[in-house]
Amino acid sequence: MPSSNARLTLKQLGLSVAQIQDAIHTFRRQVGDSGEPSDQAFMRFARQTTDAPALERRLAEVLGIELDWQPSSQDLQRLEGAGYHPAAIEHYRTVFVISAREQGRALRDPGRAFVAFCHCRATTLPAPLPAEWLPRVETLQRLVQTQGLDADRIPALLERFVLAYQDRMSSDWDGTFTGWVKRHHPEGRADARVDGRTNGRTGGG
Repeated sequence: MPSSNARLTLKQLGLSVAQIQDAIHTFRRQVGDSGEPSDQAFMRFARQTTDAPALERRLAEVLGIELDWQPSSQDLQRLEGAGYHPAAIEHYRTVFVISAREQGRALRDPGRAFVAFCHCRATTLPAPLPAEWLPRVETLQRLVQTQGLDADRIPALLERFVLAYQDRMSSDWDGTFTGWVKRHHPEGRADARVDGRTNGRTGGG
């Protein structure tokens, strides 16, 4: 049985309730239990077998989204203002357009749908660690102030981090570095160094 979302999509494309019900019955008879039961298979079947001028007009609008469709300058500004990198926006645009065309989605406002599509994804694409990479000053200040990181230990920790991650990918290298310090290097904390010295003296006495 097609889901309510599948039936709603067909209704948005211009099919009447009766036409959708007829398509369901015909689909069941032709496909049976051995066929592909997915919503996409049913919607594809309904679009191909139903004779409805409204459907043809709506499909022409939906599939009229060209592969080179571009979001408006306002939508681009909104995404960039939210921290999305231009390379990520372009990648998501391509995926969005291909997905919309393949699924035959009824997009009354492609720009709004695209912004929502991006908001479900990372603001940057995974990339190798840049040459001469350094964390932002704010990232280091936050580690020093909230995690007790000893500032004198930062150069050594950075060197170890770069060696460990030089062949890896990340969409947020500052976040990756922060998590790495928290998980693996408590010795970089100022209080850990004080405790170590104290315990050493106690054990030696």
